[in-house]
Amino acid sequence: MAIFFGRSPTGESLRFKPHMSHSALPKLEKFVRQLLEFELAGPKSDDTVDRAAFRVCARLQGPLGKLLGLAGFRALRSRALALAAADHPWLSKLSIKDDGSLDDFAAVHAEPNSTARVQGGVTMVAHLLGLLVTFIGSSLTLVVVKESWPKADCDALTFEK
Repeated sequence: MAIFFGRSPTGESLRFKPHMSHSALPKLEKFVRQLLEFELAGPKSDDTVDRAAFRVCARLQGPLGKLLGLAGFRALRSRALALAAADHPWLSKLSIKDDGSLDDFAAVHAEPNSTARVQGGVTMVAHLLGLLVTFIGSSLTLVVVKESWPKADCDALTFEK
């Protein structure tokens, strides 16, 4: 999806297509899986893996809400959800509530394949982190992640430009 910015002096369309490179997504997904392990080891360790995948994104709401405000977080999460829905169409049944949380979480469990549910959540969070890197840079993105998961190994994570 491109954002249209008008025409150049030569008449060509000027577009900006904000997205991460295809090679960056697997790195981010691997990192998100590490965050998922932290979530599963936490106090709600009896939670299912697929719910924990979405809880990773919810946990980022605190520090991102401080940084971007509620409307900024909602916009970022909505865009990450839309990007992930391109690869996992069942995600398009979800929406973001006014408070920034996911609406109709029952739609997640409508997807019968639990592996697909986990991968959908992981992909959504990976897109969220990729968008953050695009908009605020990798250093500030790592600060946000460290605030939510102080024990996460962020040193191993590198972001491609």
